[in-house]
Amino acid sequence: MTPSEEGAADVGRHVAVIGAGPSGVYAAEDMATRLGWSVDVIDRLPTPYGLLRYGVAPDHMKMKSLARALERVFAHSNVRFFGNVEVGRDIRVEELRARYDAVIYAVGAPGHRRLGVPGEDLIGVQPATDLVAWYSGHPDAAAPPDLSAARSAVVIGAGNVALDVARLLAKSAHELLPTDVPGDVIEALERSALTDIHIVCRRGPADVKFTYKELAEMGELENADVVVHAGEYSLDSEGVMGAQATIIDLFRQWAERESGRRKSRTVHFHFGLRPERVNGTRGVEAITFGSAGGDQVIPVDLVVTAIGSFGRAMVDVDFDAGRGVIPHLDGRVQPPSPGLSGEYVVGWIKRGPSGVIGTNKADAINTVATVVADLEAAVDTVPHAVTRPFGEDEFGSAVLWDGWLGIDRAEIAGGAARGAARVKVATWDQLLASAGATRGDARS
Repeated sequence: MTPSEEGAADVGRHVAVIGAGPSGVYAAEDMATRLGWSVDVIDRLPTPYGLLRYGVAPDHMKMKSLARALERVFAHSNVRFFGNVEVGRDIRVEELRARYDAVIYAVGAPGHRRLGVPGEDLIGVQPATDLVAWYSGHPDAAAPPDLSAARSAVVIGAGNVALDVARLLAKSAHELLPTDVPGDVIEALERSALTDIHIVCRRGPADVKFTYKELAEMGELENADVVVHAGEYSLDSEGVMGAQATIIDLFRQWAERESGRRKSRTVHFHFGLRPERVNGTRGVEAITFGSAGGDQVIPVDLVVTAIGSFGRAMVDVDFDAGRGVIPHLDGRVQPPSPGLSGEYVVGWIKRGPSGVIGTNKADAINTVATVVADLEAAVDTVPHAVTRPFGEDEFGSAVLWDGWLGIDRAEIAGGAARGAARVKVATWDQLLASAGATRGDARS
């Protein structure tokens, strides 16, 4: 611990972290365990873990096991969890500023980028964030597409989210029974009529952002073949370095397979196609792509856009609408006037949707270092205020940690009935009933 950190730790600091995803929990861990500060982690959902719970694909169960490490943070005596408490609805930003030594926003990037082409608002066009929320059991998930009426889907994107969505759509319901997906998702996939799923990338095979591990999973599906439409692009990896070479080699292996449908579904990879317009009258019927070889039209019943997440503005907090982040300097929110704001950011709302879950740990530590430096600098100029953190009985319907454990027990019981480790409780009413709370204005 540096001398500056020792000075900050000697004072009984109390910090609010808004958002219980990995970035927020990592920040809480650093402050509670290393500095000895008290931390209140506040989340609008009644459940912790954020993107780890609602963004990681359900069939990636090893990654989901990281929740055990985050759970240990909430077991620390200096950390409290307030779920079902929304900033702007139940508490105001000005209250947070007045009650805590510092406020750290860790609210992620729940929005999505738009294609910006005609027809994007037709029925049957959905952002990947909607599909991910649905199969992840998010209580705010939009109604899913009618898969029983869809034979062809296009997923636009060249990152792992595009692979996740395509893989979940290509899998049989049987393959997902051991996962935590809600029962209604299993039922919808059982009714699915999809035969073809097209993953469309704007650039070539050497430029995709897929990881090899996730890409290789597409070749292991019991219900789907893989077909590669290389077009003008070479699948020769000579001269390509590192992981991208292994990815190109995998595409080449798939392209050299004997043609012909062997399984009930086919996943197609396309390269060098730019979406130009979505065609249809009321619902999507096809999508037109531009390419070096001219326009290509793919008949389709469902279009999923996986071209990037985007932050959302918070009430009374500065926001950069062009980048989808809260503007900051070294994690310190930039206020409209000079001086210390006492507000900080961490995670995707700080840097945009980049990096893996583990990236957030170093990011959180960097932000906490800025908090420490600011509080230490203020000691000689501003008397230390007596903080008035929220009491556990101040929110009539807040879900505290014991309430989350009730949800946890309900999910484990649901999983036992299906032969899975857990099955998500997916609606607000069911979540709050399991937690012993009710929704509404959390203020008592």
